Amino acid sequence: PEELRQIVRNYAEEGGIDTLVQEIWHQGWSTFWRTDKCPYDSRLQHEKLVPIMDTGIMPVEIYIDECRQQNIEFIAGFRMNDRHGHNPDLFAKITKEHPEWILTEYKPTSSRTADPRSRELGCAFDFSQQGVRDWLFPIMEEVAHRFDVDGIEFNFTRMIECFHSDQAEQSHPIMTGFVRRVRAMLDEAGQEKGRQLILGVRVLQDLKQCK
Repeated sequence: PEELRQIVRNYAEEGGIDTLVQEIWHQGWSTFWRTDKCPYDSRLQHEKLVPIMDTGIMPVEIYIDECRQQNIEFIAGFRMNDRHGHNPDLFAKITKEHPEWILTEYKPTSSRTADPRSRELGCAFDFSQQGVRDWLFPIMEEVAHRFDVDGIEFNFTRMIECFHSDQAEQSHPIMTGFVRRVRAMLDEAGQEKGRQLILGVRVLQDLKQCK
């Protein structure tokens, strides 16, 4: 816990940071917290945090508490389609239950670190599928209500593909609707907290690429 706090102190003291976006969900699993709505990151660096969570404290709560002490806003980040291919077990399960959820045309971005199974199974979600959006939404909702976050960020830069390549442009209204749904949820959570929560969206600088 002290090492996590020191990270935030370094941001405040050395960087003059006023807002921290810590990504806490990607590749279908959670990091820095546990939930019954998705698996926890099984990689070694995140397994090291399990003893903290076993005490009932989520590492993200430590980050948030130290941010409060350093007058730093805390935004919970969600990578919409991180295609590093590290979570093939989840995608194997989805292949059996909801194969239409997976964009198999997009391969892992790293052939060196990706699990070889990810090339065949796929490692990206198809957000045109209502089931995908309905699966992710309650995870975001839990974060907004369970933790003292100042907002949530959609990270579309890791990675940008959220639809089949030949359907991307006409699918914009689908993602816009999902973003609006999360905005409305953040408004509700903000009323409970007594302040407005931030909706952040990280996109590419090139509008053509965004489309």
